[in-house]
Amino acid sequence: MLADAVGLMFTISAQDDKDLQTARAMIEDHLKRFAFRENFTALDWN
Repeated sequence: MLADAVGLMFTISAQDDKDLQTARAMIEDHLKRFAFRENFTALDWN
């Protein structure tokens, strides 16, 4: 995870697509709970 003035960047690795989707969902869920003051809705994954 890297934060700067422009945004927040995550680098995730996983053994397969299922594990990658699980990791993405877990990160977004935590951000929705803890970044509620930032009007966070979803990450832009690429």
